[in-house]
Amino acid sequence: MKPDYTKYTKDKFGKEFFKKFDHLMVNRKNPKKSLMGVGIDCVNGWYNIVWDLTDTIDHYIKNNPEHISNFEIVQIKQKFGGLRYYVDNGDKLISGMIWFAESLSFITCEKCGAPGVVDGSTSYIQTLCPLHTVPKERSNSVKLKQGEDTALSIPGSSNPDYKKGFAILLEYWDSLPDEEKPKIDKELRKIGL
Repeated sequence: MKPDYTKYTKDKFGKEFFKKFDHLMVNRKNPKKSLMGVGIDCVNGWYNIVWDLTDTIDHYIKNNPEHISNFEIVQIKQKFGGLRYYVDNGDKLISGMIWFAESLSFITCEKCGAPGVVDGSTSYIQTLCPLHTVPKERSNSVKLKQGEDTALSIPGSSNPDYKKGFAILLEYWDSLPDEEKPKIDKELRKIGL
């Protein structure tokens, strides 16, 4: 069984991540080619997403070497409340995997991994669960229209509004060529999505 990486410290996660996936970051120590030398610049709530995405990409590359050459992860960070996962020399399938993982980050608390929403109540935009959200009386966030809801979560959670978030994912899915869908579906099932 895979560990719950949200419980790991930044150092512990980084050591395990770089030990397993170092071959995907050959220029990690060269700051002109990669920013991975500074590590993974997000907090532990997204560590499961980062691990599962990287593991899926690694598996895909190992099983499809004729499609991918010189692949490299160049940066992983948080920006404007979402995960950013930058690579060189990926293909459409890898781009789809990254897009999916980045989309999940917008509905996953970056501090603990619980279902969350983008919180712009401070000058630093984050995706947070109710436990980690700044109280409304200190909030500068944009007011929602009556009946509008930004609460999104992963299917199977206690939040019934998850369909809104996944509508975006389904729209992307529908735009893919039919021959790409079985490949993506296969890779997503490997990580339990």
